[in-house]
Amino acid sequence: MNPAAGTDAGQPTTILLPKPDRLFRQRTQRLRDLASSVPSLGGYLLLMAELAERQAKIMSTPDSRRWISPGWESGAEGNPDGELQRMEIQGGSALTSLLKMLVQGFQSPSAAVKLAVARIVEASQPDVERWVRGLRAGQPAPDDIAVLPFVAAALQIELAWWATGLNVDDLGRATEPGLCPVCHAWPVASVLRTVGETPGLRYLHCGFCASEWPYPRIQCIQCGSGEHIAYRGIEGADPAIQAETCDACRVYLKRIDRDKSPAADPLADDLGTLAMDLLLNEQGYQRFGFNPWMIISAGT
Repeated sequence: MNPAAGTDAGQPTTILLPKPDRLFRQRTQRLRDLASSVPSLGGYLLLMAELAERQAKIMSTPDSRRWISPGWESGAEGNPDGELQRMEIQGGSALTSLLKMLVQGFQSPSAAVKLAVARIVEASQPDVERWVRGLRAGQPAPDDIAVLPFVAAALQIELAWWATGLNVDDLGRATEPGLCPVCHAWPVASVLRTVGETPGLRYLHCGFCASEWPYPRIQCIQCGSGEHIAYRGIEGADPAIQAETCDACRVYLKRIDRDKSPAADPLADDLGTLAMDLLLNEQGYQRFGFNPWMIISAGT
């Protein structure tokens, strides 16, 4: 791991809402590319690529908005407080139907995945709502872990579509530092991008609704310190993917430079750099944020 210093290029102010019509298509291709370049994770990345491709196909159907839970539509007129929103994002009949559609005919040589798919096919609405609550809280029941990437995939479809109906001018700041102001989830990674004529602006990327919101560079998302920040990468790996570490509180969050790697996808590239997580954990750092697809181990 190689630490490197960074400089602040300014702070953006605008929330970027997702573009779901291309989000899942681009993620599918990125996962397939990563499966070729990271053979040790190839099987799992291809499994997730199939899931992303199914998301893209559902998004491309003319009536895809019917999968949005009716209770979420009211959010388009203004974002409620975080606690209310978390209560609303709990499932419902639309999500249950979408989840079953998402796994229909899903093929995998993994016995764990086959069992997870079978459980989803037979699941009731209360089952799905329990899975969603565990996933959103980051505290799933151990027996439910294998189904959660599929549950997350269904939620990603619903939330990405729902977010496109929001007005960014109606969205306030997140209720907690680093929390998505759109759906109140934790970020999966941070992204550097050029906006207008300003390069290197930093955004946090939500692993659920795929919205991106501004956050100052060279500042720890957990403790707010800017004095003990370093950027670490793996020798020989993509230099556009680094981890921002904080020695004040010993946490890290991956950072993706989209100007250096335009095809990078925060969720996909986070999965593809699992080796970075392992090395940082060995050095005593804890991950900040959450990737809802980094639940089934790569060996399943």
